[in-house]
Amino acid sequence: MRYRVAVQGTDVVYERGRGRSKPRLLDEGGAELPRDRWGNYQLPSGRAVIVGYDWLQLAPVLEVGPERVLLARPVAKRVVVGLAVLTGLAFLFGGAVGTLLALATSAVVVRLLRAPNRGRAHLVGAVLTPIVAIALYVGLGVLVAESGLTG
Repeated sequence: MRYRVAVQGTDVVYERGRGRSKPRLLDEGGAELPRDRWGNYQLPSGRAVIVGYDWLQLAPVLEVGPERVLLARPVAKRVVVGLAVLTGLAFLFGGAVGTLLALATSAVVVRLLRAPNRGRAHLVGAVLTPIVAIALYVGLGVLVAESGLTG
């Protein structure tokens, strides 16, 4: 995943590979920015850049002093709260399958809402995804209950 952003007048590229790789900050030429002795990236002005993660927005963030730059398109708080409630209810009442389904649903919804060319189809997909996930979970529950696989 790559994001281009301007931080205090300097254009940088946030890059993170697949898996658990560490994020990197690159300049316009593709070279990695230098680091200070604590491992934080440094802008050409000498200011330290802290690479973090905003758990409310489920997106990476760069911090330079008091300035925080969210790297992805923000998602409305009511959507994030709704997904958190869905995941919490799935954890409490749905077991491992319900929780995994809710987490996957949250990831799909956030990805749809952050699409760069987001249109009506993305919004409809973001609304229908949790509904389909709940129907799938209820359908699986009914199927398991009718098959006699439960104790």
